[in-house]
Amino acid sequence: MNSKNSKHIVFLGLSGFPIGMAAIQRQILLGRALISEGWTVTVICTRSTHGNNVKIRKVGNYQGIRYVYLFDPIRKQNFFHRNFQKLSAPLIELFLLRKLNSKQDIYCAIVSNSNSFLNSIKSFLHSRIIGFKVIINLVEVYKERDRVTLFKKINDYFFNKFGLYFYDAFLPISDYIIDYFKSFHRRFHKIPVIVDVNTISNLNCQKSEQPFFLFCGAAAYYKSFDFIIESFGLVKRADCKLFLVTNGTKLQLDSIKNKAKTHGIEDRVVILKNLSDFELHTLYKRANGLLLPLFNTIQDKARFPHKLGEYLASSTVVLSNPVGEINNYLQNEINVMFSPSSDCRSYADNMEWVLENSQEALKIGERGLQVSSLNFDYTILAPGINDFLTSLK
Repeated sequence: MNSKNSKHIVFLGLSGFPIGMAAIQRQILLGRALISEGWTVTVICTRSTHGNNVKIRKVGNYQGIRYVYLFDPIRKQNFFHRNFQKLSAPLIELFLLRKLNSKQDIYCAIVSNSNSFLNSIKSFLHSRIIGFKVIINLVEVYKERDRVTLFKKINDYFFNKFGLYFYDAFLPISDYIIDYFKSFHRRFHKIPVIVDVNTISNLNCQKSEQPFFLFCGAAAYYKSFDFIIESFGLVKRADCKLFLVTNGTKLQLDSIKNKAKTHGIEDRVVILKNLSDFELHTLYKRANGLLLPLFNTIQDKARFPHKLGEYLASSTVVLSNPVGEINNYLQNEINVMFSPSSDCRSYADNMEWVLENSQEALKIGERGLQVSSLNFDYTILAPGINDFLTSLK
């Protein structure tokens, strides 16, 4: 067992670093927060996830964060090769952790594993064999999910019943998650959405001459896209566009296009893919409003969408619904525009209000920026995260 004097943290459970949307971006910003407090951060990626168009090294450094892929980062098409990786990854990961620990003691591992029960067991065994703390980053509650396999339903049941017993502590993103897992009696530290406020807020760009609203999210969130397109279809301003920044399969993207066509707004809906962070953040700043629908479900009560922090940092007014964690930070018509959950007519009315009251909308957006600066910036959150982690020894 190591002395644990070393401030070395390893991130486990995600692959794709440093390329990816919410989960990877949260990992990057947590890493930067820890580095600012004197920690060494290493990310281990156990799977090959990237296409041939991605240029990324197997071992590298990104914004001060070291990362290592167990295999070539480029995903192989060979079936046997991919399955060999799945079977051998746990053992190779253990050997790599031992090697890293021999060079600089690992104080703890922060695990992001989509609430996987089997990965919880694996992380626990690795931590006890080598001798470090293991903490899970909890951003979702997986229960009563639609369109999932029987295997995933079984996983959800066992994780919710027993999963946290394999961890020394957890990092919840919301009060709902804290309450949901309180019976495990594990130490915790809440980390809300986390963002680099200055990078977004300091961009110097003006509002677009042609009005548009923007939503950013994976195409798999079919419910969000259905709600947004149906709501936007009720907006009477024919000169206003809807920008959808998304990624997904051809089937998922075609579904979005067909939904827009059904509502007769296909010429007003623009689908954008593969934007750089700079391009995306610029669109945030230039938009009239940023869309973030939330629904009265277990999933939306528990989660706290990563893009909210970025939306607010742009100082553009956010249009959302008063569901879950968002209520702890934002107030209707003060720093956000709320409408009742699942009410398309009300959501459309708020979009039209923003178009007709641009100066008042700008003020709401500016107050939203203040909320993000005080509560979600990684430099603000860093000391609390550091204090919690150091207290675990």
